[in-house]
Amino acid sequence: MKNNKRHVGLYITAVILTLIVGLVAFFSYYVMASIDKISNKNVDSTDGTTIPKIDSSKLSIPKEREDEEKFSDKIINIAIFGIDERAPEYDGDWARADSIIVLTVDEKNNKIKLSSVLRDTYVNVVEYGNAKKDKINHSFAFGAGEEYTNSRNALLAYHAGAVRAMETLNGNFKLDIKDYAIINFNSFKNVIDKLGGVDINLTDDEINIINTVYNTADPVSQGAGVKTLNGNQALAYTRDRKNGTDTDRSKRQRIIVEAVFNKIKAINPIELPGVVSQLLTAVKTSLDTKEILSIASQVLMNKMPMENTRFPVDGNWNSQMIDGVSYDVIVNEGLNLNQIRDFIYNDVMPGESAVTTTAPQQ
Repeated sequence: MKNNKRHVGLYITAVILTLIVGLVAFFSYYVMASIDKISNKNVDSTDGTTIPKIDSSKLSIPKEREDEEKFSDKIINIAIFGIDERAPEYDGDWARADSIIVLTVDEKNNKIKLSSVLRDTYVNVVEYGNAKKDKINHSFAFGAGEEYTNSRNALLAYHAGAVRAMETLNGNFKLDIKDYAIINFNSFKNVIDKLGGVDINLTDDEINIINTVYNTADPVSQGAGVKTLNGNQALAYTRDRKNGTDTDRSKRQRIIVEAVFNKIKAINPIELPGVVSQLLTAVKTSLDTKEILSIASQVLMNKMPMENTRFPVDGNWNSQMIDGVSYDVIVNEGLNLNQIRDFIYNDVMPGESAVTTTAPQQ
């Protein structure tokens, strides 16, 4: 009798384990298939176009030994471009990169880093083969517009815009960025809603701007403090051009990215497929499935905290009118170069005024 009971118990245990393994396998397949859609195809496209493999030799990655010694397979840099996506026929004008962030997965120091670059920074860019000085965010539009003129393919155009912007970042700041993710702000708000909103500490001025300028149909409750913002409210918060300067705006964008990052880290695995489905509509990336899963596993398993800063830092840039256009001009380019490289590769903070940190999830 005891043996029969033991056999029944073992049988039940085996069935339960089989079900668990099956569910895990199904869940993993679902997530991997979803991520594959993010990385290789535009979900709005029906022509089967896939994102080409990037030729890293064309990304202006420094070849000097002193530069290469800083680069490491334990430090992965990915360019994040936030855009308000427009139709290709929009007056022949392609969306500029409204937000430019270098996301660093630093396995050496077990942390994630976000480095914002002011979108109006005056740097060397290339348009139709001609080098000139312009706003760094224009490089995205130049690359996209040139490709669309040739191919008339929207996905290839956005890919070309991202590659040109990566080339610009690497060339001006001596970085080794090899991949990108393009975030469509309008679609990203759906991801925030799927996560149940994000908690952001707001000032009275920020609440007033969100409610009166950007989001009158969906107001935030009055009174400064931590508020749970839905997708529309969070989008209004990141777009705020009235409150403070462009440096404040770039900081708000990093705050939202951090808040979403922390929400995803804490999410119930059962809810992850739904979040992944929403991400499909918001992200285009050059990373393939294996790369995304590898990076995600490092971040989640090691409970990496996040730090963020902005370049150029306060005191090393000023606003100047050049030919009737306002630019953010770097005062000391050598100092800026050293600061951004020290932060990314040597884990050295550039200055407390531009930096915030987030503790790891417990």
